Amino acid sequence: MKLSDFSIVFSIIALCLFTITDIKNELLYKNIIENARYNNIFDNAVEDALRAGFKDIDSNGKPIIDKEEVVNYLFKELSMSFNLNTFMEDYYYDVVRVMIITTEEGFCCYNFAENKFDKLINYSNGIETKHEDKINQMLLFIEDNYNILQYIPYNNGEDNINTIENYSLLLLYEGYDNIIGGKNYYNYCFSGAAIQVNTTLSE
Repeated sequence: MKLSDFSIVFSIIALCLFTITDIKNELLYKNIIENARYNNIFDNAVEDALRAGFKDIDSNGKPIIDKEEVVNYLFKELSMSFNLNTFMEDYYYDVVRVMIITTEEGFCCYNFAENKFDKLINYSNGIETKHEDKINQMLLFIEDNYNILQYIPYNNGEDNINTIENYSLLLLYEGYDNIIGGKNYYNYCFSGAAIQVNTTLSE
């Protein structure tokens, strides 16, 4: 085989390798864009649902939240955002794995089998429970009851502005599938929104 023949073979192999790399990079880029869009829709839906469920402040300065309104608004918005209609609401009941509303005293989880929130689970030391202990208690509950290990960065409630507040809506849902190298990778995502009692959210 002549030297020129070797050059042609090498060029063909190199061209194939570059083409494969470009395809993989393009798929990875599309996955990143789709993931960002997917998560952004859930983030917005959680915030809008909590805003819709927030009705007033009681005489003790605590938010009054209509939990049923939160649920209805959340799944309607998810269906509208992804499908431009509301008849796909039931599908997103399967996508969302855990939904929690927190208060000063504890947290309650949505029971998808009975279509209602369960009783409030009190924090270990009530309203005196440290912020990191509240998070750990919720994480342990999710792991024990849903078999999902979720990581939330440690903080004491003051060091990080993006934290779990006393009055929050938290959502754990199935993430957008990642297709890399011809394989599907599944993941869970976390979205949350909080009511700041010292702000005028209703305005």
